Amino acid sequence: MAAAHERTLSRGPARPPSKPPTIVKSQSLSSLKQSHSVDIRRRVLAAVDKYPGLKSAEEYVAARAGAAREKDRQAEKEYWANLRKFKDDVKSVFKLPSDSYAGKRSVQDEIMEKVEKGQRALQETDEAYKMWLQAGTFSLPGCPRAGHEN
Repeated sequence: MAAAHERTLSRGPARPPSKPPTIVKSQSLSSLKQSHSVDIRRRVLAAVDKYPGLKSAEEYVAARAGAAREKDRQAEKEYWANLRKFKDDVKSVFKLPSDSYAGKRSVQDEIMEKVEKGQRALQETDEAYKMWLQAGTFSLPGCPRAGHEN
């Protein structure tokens, strides 16, 4: 007994005897783990409730998504405002080149002038041919048989 007493003194103060386990042998190990996880979950939730702030992951995600959506809306409003301002303030720098046809006659007038000129030339040639026929001399200039009639 003295050895047992000496052992308890070396360990520190004597502990009360531990309670027998509340789980009967018929319970499986998985139910033991499940009861531990339920207990741990309850304790964690109780500890989290003591602190202000995040209580639900869904609320946190919804808040973050809402903040991101609002930021995007604001950026879009700024973009469209800047675009409207840019379009209103911009001055055109493009200028058409000067008209290269300014002062020229129309193409139809030039065509008609050439047609009239060609018709006059044909008329003059036709008149010269008719006078040649009436003259009765059928000599052609530069022809070796000049002066011969056919």
